[in-house]
Amino acid sequence: MIKRIICVMLALVLLVGCGAQSSPANGTLASDHNIPYEQIVTEDVTDTPLPEAGAPLITEPDFDLPTYGQSELEEIDFNVQYCLEMYQAEEGEVSGYAQAAAFREGYIGEGYVSGVSLPDSELRITVAAVSDQHYNITVCAASDKLLTGIMYVDGSAFGSFSLSGSGSFEAVKFENIYLSEGEHYITFGKLTAEADFDYVILEDSKSVIDFAYNAGGVLSNSKASDSARALYEYLCQSYGKATLSAQQCSQGTNNEIYEVLRYTGKYPAIRFGELMDYATGADSGDVEYAIDYAENGGIVGYVWHWVKGGSVYAEKSDFDVKKAVNAHDIARMSESKLNELYESGGVSDEAMSLLADIDEIAAELLRLKELDIPVLFRPLPEASGGWYWWGEDKDAYLWLYRLIYMRLTDYWHLDNLIFVWNGQDKDWYVGDEWCDIISLDIYDFSEQAWNSSSRVNLLHTFAEISLTKPVVISECNVLPSPVNIVTDRAYFGYACVWSGEYVVDAQGGFGGDMTEAEWVVFYNSSAVITRDEVNFE
Repeated sequence: MIKRIICVMLALVLLVGCGAQSSPANGTLASDHNIPYEQIVTEDVTDTPLPEAGAPLITEPDFDLPTYGQSELEEIDFNVQYCLEMYQAEEGEVSGYAQAAAFREGYIGEGYVSGVSLPDSELRITVAAVSDQHYNITVCAASDKLLTGIMYVDGSAFGSFSLSGSGSFEAVKFENIYLSEGEHYITFGKLTAEADFDYVILEDSKSVIDFAYNAGGVLSNSKASDSARALYEYLCQSYGKATLSAQQCSQGTNNEIYEVLRYTGKYPAIRFGELMDYATGADSGDVEYAIDYAENGGIVGYVWHWVKGGSVYAEKSDFDVKKAVNAHDIARMSESKLNELYESGGVSDEAMSLLADIDEIAAELLRLKELDIPVLFRPLPEASGGWYWWGEDKDAYLWLYRLIYMRLTDYWHLDNLIFVWNGQDKDWYVGDEWCDIISLDIYDFSEQAWNSSSRVNLLHTFAEISLTKPVVISECNVLPSPVNIVTDRAYFGYACVWSGEYVVDAQGGFGGDMTEAEWVVFYNSSAVITRDEVNFE
């Protein structure tokens, strides 16, 4: 979705102690703003301009392509060594107003360090990594006020944390941080209140090497087409070995893809379009681009941000999906039977309106089916966030998602669809029988060093939702760096940058929240699959 999300707090933090939360670089998203998940700010997308009617289809760029050598990244063979060491804060280096103290109850050792939050003050704790491997770092601190802050390792931000303000010492755990053998120093900054630091624990972590990539390769639709089966099998086989590149496009254009191509020399493996305007009866011309992309060896997908009651956003829409929910099997009903049920009062205006929109979408997806083009289909994105009208009530959302699934597969026989669930919260999961891919959206505007992290902890968390479905990044503003992907074995099925300003800014500059070099490195790495490497037939 075109939006400026300040910070995504997915409520997946690992807690140790009462009220303490960590948002590690490879875990949940965070920024120094530390805005709660419920307060994510978005921009309206319903006014996205469409191309002029009859505008020519531009499918080939008119510029010379740059050529880069591919960086070969080999899998790291870790030999995890045991490590469990506590480092007392009062034994660390202090400067400025930071100093040892022993007034607050509950500390371990001879005391703790206070004053770190004051200007020009610092606490530096040196830890010793026993081998090149992943570690968990636990920080114990206390504050009398609600506090947020950032933990740095060797000067680089590795995650944010919060303390409840209870006055008691709380332990915050950051997981799966890769450190090379030798000494490293830990510091803390951007503290929003005074805090006392008691200790740091460094322990080995085996989560990265123990993580198993399980993807069954069996689609939820038993009547799926051979091409859909082949694509899904390819995605499942690639899962855990490499990440497919993907790019969301503005409706009815390939603008973002061509900018990526102009600077990286590569096409993304997957082109994602938007079905928003098709459901309103407007023809954005996007399906033509999808057809062309598939015919040139690419994979295609669609997201559906559903405009209803005037907007996709709950606060701007007057549509109440709960009024549409009913016990009848309306997804499989013909038009005549639906009309009979409607006239008898057995189905509401809202339900009839939903089916009409789904049928509009079906007409476009049928065009792709007729050409035997499989489609990655992501309806009702970011449901659990609550900012879209379909995300205000979990039960209504689950009913609506399954209505879409059954209407498209059982009534319209769209056997070319691979369903991508994007609920962001495991409690909103639709179930293995209703989806094929589990996805999450990751936006981070903290402009901290963790921006290109692998998000390995999120991968592990979302993989727990289902043991047989690949996990992907359906939207992001910053791609994980290939080095971090390989180091953390964080091979999301694919990673997709959102459209518009996340690729090209208002002044026409390329890159969005990444540098040109970061784009080039991502698209020219052995850890990433581009369109020229796709082969699922």
